Amino acid sequence: MGILLAGVVIAGRSGSTFAAEIGPMKINEELDAMYTIGMNPMEVLVLPRVIGLTISLPILTLIANLFRSCQQLISKFNIVKSKVSISDFLLRRRIFLYS
Repeated sequence: MGILLAGVVIAGRSGSTFAAEIGPMKINEELDAMYTIGMNPMEVLVLPRVIGLTISLPILTLIANLFRSCQQLISKFNIVKSKVSISDFLLRRRIFLYS
């Protein structure tokens, strides 16, 4: 679930940001000017963002999964009020995930 949520957030936020920046550049003919001076707009505008997303999305996924695990731990002890220790909770979680 954390991977899906992180992917949706990144896709929505970065997609709208790219469109909001490149759209006016097309209207103001800045992309044509880049072609004229020999620069490829794809390499200058798109490639750095794709590389950045490739690096940041796995990190964001790990952070989302960490917060999800903390939320499960907190809700487990608040809702159930059980006598299960934190180490037992994490052991049962690991057995469930890897079995």
